[in-house]
Amino acid sequence: MASTYIDPDGREITATTRTYQLGYASIQHTKIKFTGNMTDKTGTKSSADISALATRMEAQVESSFSGSDGNSTWTTDAVISTGNAPSNGEHEINIQPSSFFSAPGVLGNVDKIGGNQININDSISSLTPTSTNSNASFERTAAHEVGHAAGLRHGSGGLMEQTRNSNSLEINKSQIKDIVENN
Repeated sequence: MASTYIDPDGREITATTRTYQLGYASIQHTKIKFTGNMTDKTGTKSSADISALATRMEAQVESSFSGSDGNSTWTTDAVISTGNAPSNGEHEINIQPSSFFSAPGVLGNVDKIGGNQININDSISSLTPTSTNSNASFERTAAHEVGHAAGLRHGSGGLMEQTRNSNSLEINKSQIKDIVENN
């Protein structure tokens, strides 16, 4: 048995859930695919810099959106291109200067919950989960904003808590269900 969620406006995210019988156990596996195109809006990054950020984001999204809980498992493939305008079916991922954001300290945002545009503050592009004493990092912010683009809101736990409240890099079974069913 399989159920497939395809982003209703034709953009960026697909999620397919299949149920398998393994002896007496029923295993439910969800496969998510995220695509995007990353662009430098600061005018200060080289193509190599943007490629490196895209690679870091791909790795974190795949890690954060993969896991298991009981008889449920989920995995994610993330593909982020660089250098061109997003094509049909890709998120627009923008590395923005701090001045783009409406308030100081904003690390990232989306155009709307479930939308196709992700903005990440360039001020954290050098921060990794192991290089900072705070919860802020490029990887966490990028994966958090992908969660918003997938329809998840603050307060649903783990990765989707605001950075000041959580250092988690993972989403949970309930959030996977929300991605598949409520978008």
